[in-house]
Amino acid sequence: MFGKDLTNAQLQNAKLLGTTFNGVVSMDGADLSGAIIGGGTDFTGCDLSKTNFGPAPNFGTSDLYLTKFVGATLPYATLKNLKKQWLYLDLSRAVILDLPTDLSGLVVTRSNLKGFTFTNRALQCAQFKGTILQDADFSGASLTSSAFSGCDLTSAKFVGAQIGKGNFTEGTLNRADFTGADLTGAGFGKAGPMNGTRFDNTDATSCFMLVGAPPNFSTDPKNLTSFRGAKLKIFPGLYRRWTCLDLTGATFVDLKDYRGDLGQLQAQHAVLTGLDLSNVNLDGCDLTEATLTGAKFNGAHLIGARMRGAQSTCELFRIPKTSSDYQPLLDALRDNTSAAVARIFAERGHPVAEARVAIKRPSQWWTVSDASTVYTVIRGTSADSEPLIVFRLNLITQFKGALLKGAMGSPNNGRPTALRGAIFDGATMDDADFSGADLGQVNPYDPDTAAQFKGASMNCTALSQANLTGAQLTGTVYLHGANLTCATLKDADLTGAQLGALAELFRVAQTSGDYSTLFSALQRNDAPGVAATFKKYGATVQSSTTTVRTDFDGRSWRIADKSSQKDYTVLNWASSDGATFLIVSTPTGAATLTGAYMPNARLVDTNLYGVSAAHLQLYGPRARLDGAILDLCQLPNANFAGSAMGVKSLYWVDLSYANLINAKLTGADLSNGVTLSFANVQGTDFTDAKLNGANLVDAAVAVPVTSSGIAGTYLFSIGPTEQAYSSVLAELEAAAPSSVPITLTSSTGTIAESVGNLQKGAIDPLRRLFNDRKISLPPGATIKPTGDEYAWQIITGETVAPGDYIVWHGLDSLGVDALLAGPSMPNLQRVWGTNLQQACGKKSAVASSLRWQATVSRVGPGPDQWKIDNDQDNPNNMSLGYTSVLVTKDSDNSLAFYGTTLHIEQMGDSTKRQIVILTYKQTQLSAKEVGDNTICPNTQTLSSNNKQKVPWERMMRASKRPAPPTCVPSPYGNCPQISVSTATEAQTRS
Repeated sequence: MFGKDLTNAQLQNAKLLGTTFNGVVSMDGADLSGAIIGGGTDFTGCDLSKTNFGPAPNFGTSDLYLTKFVGATLPYATLKNLKKQWLYLDLSRAVILDLPTDLSGLVVTRSNLKGFTFTNRALQCAQFKGTILQDADFSGASLTSSAFSGCDLTSAKFVGAQIGKGNFTEGTLNRADFTGADLTGAGFGKAGPMNGTRFDNTDATSCFMLVGAPPNFSTDPKNLTSFRGAKLKIFPGLYRRWTCLDLTGATFVDLKDYRGDLGQLQAQHAVLTGLDLSNVNLDGCDLTEATLTGAKFNGAHLIGARMRGAQSTCELFRIPKTSSDYQPLLDALRDNTSAAVARIFAERGHPVAEARVAIKRPSQWWTVSDASTVYTVIRGTSADSEPLIVFRLNLITQFKGALLKGAMGSPNNGRPTALRGAIFDGATMDDADFSGADLGQVNPYDPDTAAQFKGASMNCTALSQANLTGAQLTGTVYLHGANLTCATLKDADLTGAQLGALAELFRVAQTSGDYSTLFSALQRNDAPGVAATFKKYGATVQSSTTTVRTDFDGRSWRIADKSSQKDYTVLNWASSDGATFLIVSTPTGAATLTGAYMPNARLVDTNLYGVSAAHLQLYGPRARLDGAILDLCQLPNANFAGSAMGVKSLYWVDLSYANLINAKLTGADLSNGVTLSFANVQGTDFTDAKLNGANLVDAAVAVPVTSSGIAGTYLFSIGPTEQAYSSVLAELEAAAPSSVPITLTSSTGTIAESVGNLQKGAIDPLRRLFNDRKISLPPGATIKPTGDEYAWQIITGETVAPGDYIVWHGLDSLGVDALLAGPSMPNLQRVWGTNLQQACGKKSAVASSLRWQATVSRVGPGPDQWKIDNDQDNPNNMSLGYTSVLVTKDSDNSLAFYGTTLHIEQMGDSTKRQIVILTYKQTQLSAKEVGDNTICPNTQTLSSNNKQKVPWERMMRASKRPAPPTCVPSPYGNCPQISVSTATEAQTRS
């Protein structure tokens, strides 16, 4: 009937089954009294406000074909004639005129009321049976004793409604909103699913009580069933079933009754923000990807808990740089304009009254506070686009004194566990796995927001690749056997931590009379004397079956009791404050620190006995090892560059291949089995150290090589009898006049034109530039590419030869863009490549290939020293290794090559890698510090060298070429972390 005008149409008693009225012009005055309606009769969109359906209309008898009033306008008088029995109607989005406020007793059966509005109406004892109520709005309605059995209530709203004794049996409640509703006695037996359903701020203690008919809460991690701020009972509906529930700020009124009975709790993807579960038994619980922000587990039992991917963030909101509020908030924080700050906070749900702003670090960190709350605001790094992030630090998760033995906190499907700033003081975490977990600082600018582990027991805990930046691991934290491979411990404090292969039983202070008694017995290897002191401290050994063996005289002893099959080690140890103790320990597993990243970490009085720490990075002005026990520590390839280590003595410590450039080991006793073979000790200060017995085989030592004090590390020599000697010497002498490199032009236009000619191989325009410098190119000269887009060869034969030239586009000595030229050095290139392209025994090169842009200049007043600059100042030169080499003619006329400057990597702003030029001073090491048994870099002992009358400088020459480090840290940049594969390879070798 589309387009028809049914004004005053007489359709009494007409058979209208399935008839479509959608699209009629008008039905004003139409009379349908007695008409047979049903089977899908369609009044969609019709204005029926003046249509007569008679005193007792019949709108159908089948739920398969509803009578449709979709979006229609219908007077309540028509529905009133149904006597509150709405059957088989589709009233979705319908407008009901004069709908009364009191609809108590209404019965709606098998109908569609999608989007219907019942706000603030009385619907006591109403019954909705099998009805579609999607998006229906019952907000503020009185629904006492109403029933919604079998209804689809998807996205329906019951905000603030009174639903006492309401019944939602077998209803579908996805995304339904019961926020603030009165649910006293309401029943949700077999209701569901409830993905995204909200019961926020309700008292749901009497809901979900039907034993045997558990509620069908959400199973969708992105659409949680929400009980934020609600009151709940654990039993029976929530007994061990919290998966995909948002319990932020919820209260369990019967928690005290179930503290010991929540083991095996299922809470995957649950939100437990602010929940206090202190002293609750949660052994074996599953908290996979749960949100634990502000939750308290103090004293709780979490043995074997699954916490993979669990999250805890104190973040309330962030404002990206693209937001219109970003700059106003940043300006307000900088200028302390509290009104603007308060407005932006309030708009994001965090009102602050009389806000006060305090600048903690200009342009990076502020606090915003009022009388009740303190907020932290930081400006993120450029790596994450510098958002403004707002935190509340009282939302840090707490595990004080908790039992977390065997807990599993490794990543879940690639999502790492993140518990920044969490407090684990006094917790037992033995055998737990937090590999890859983010346990760093909440505020990267505030070390007080780091995770706390004071006094925790973490033996055999897996923490590989974990972020423990700034972590407080003080108060005698036990980390025996812990795996910290490639963990980040930047600025961490491990003062007094126990990581070594010795577990302390007791200690005897030097101030005690027992100290001298035990020490004397140990020195005499007197087993009865040792046994007597042990017994006094509660450790029984049988003197008749016990042996005492000295490992290091005056330092360490081994005690073996054959009857009990127990071994003990006694260390004579001086702490950082000068106090001396005899420490009695038993063997245990040592921690692994391979590849650990520890700039500025404190390891004061830390037990590192026998720890494996290849590729460890420990440096920075605040890094300390005062009083640390380092006996038998394995530190190959470790990076201590620039550190003042603070160690007094080392015993059998392996520092082979270590980076000790510019480190300070002044006064240290390194005479007891310390290995420094292949170590980089350029600029290291060994003043007053003891190195008799130390192994410096092939160590890279920097010695003065010029009268002006330039220090260099010996690399290789070319003797007068070698084939390359004369040609290399000739190239050095030819390339070293003061006019090299030659600036052909610094005119921008000429440079561009010349580069184009070089790329095309056009030699004649280039001849003119050379002629201007009084240099004549041979008639047969041609241009040949080098493979470097900035450099070309000018050759007369098939290949480059002495007398040819190299032309390149680069920077002159003043840093001005220019076209430059210099004589070719093919023989020097070959010698350089042969000797420096690979370090002996290492995959890394000592230096990159000699670049086409390399230049040679004379050094000092004499004729026999040259500096090879391998294009070190070129910002496009990203090669690592020695970039400046000094060549000097020895007394036997051989040419000795010394590396004087390095290209290294450092981490710049936003953790981007950058190339840095490094120079170093000479190694502070003299005959005073070494002894006859010191093995010198030339592989001979000092005694043997002296017998052969080898000069000191020759003793310091490594017989093989040690590779320089790829990074040396500075106050302006740390080193990159090593890769996991490198750490794994190191562990395999060890």
